[in-house]
Amino acid sequence: MGVGIIIRDHNGNFLSACRQLLDEVTSPEIAEALAIRHAVTLTRDEDLDRIILVSDCLSVIQRIGSPHRDRSLVGVIMEDVKTLATSLSSVSCRHVNRFCNNSAHSLARRAEPSGSSFYRFVIPEFIRDKLCIDVF
Repeated sequence: MGVGIIIRDHNGNFLSACRQLLDEVTSPEIAEALAIRHAVTLTRDEDLDRIILVSDCLSVIQRIGSPHRDRSLVGVIMEDVKTLATSLSSVSCRHVNRFCNNSAHSLARRAEPSGSSFYRFVIPEFIRDKLCIDVF
């Protein structure tokens, strides 16, 4: 399974993107949780400290906001996300429908076994059209 991450500024302008293949992950919910954890790490590494996490996976968004301890595999990943997020000044989460997350899904579908790909300030050609129609 692949993950795709798009980072935009406060005006919605493209800053960077990442795609990565996840070996032996077969659950879409776990893949989404791992993508969110990777996104938080990536934004922290890029010195961004105010972020809005956007996902079309409602259960993962709800788990991030839940104060209850979740002992499932997804819950463990979400606890890691919460811990990583404490180093940022502002983190909020938003659920969107899949149509609004098309460019990230296109990145995920093009993840390659050779490792992750990172794009900074240059929009990958294969998501350019989709990025323009993603609406939050």
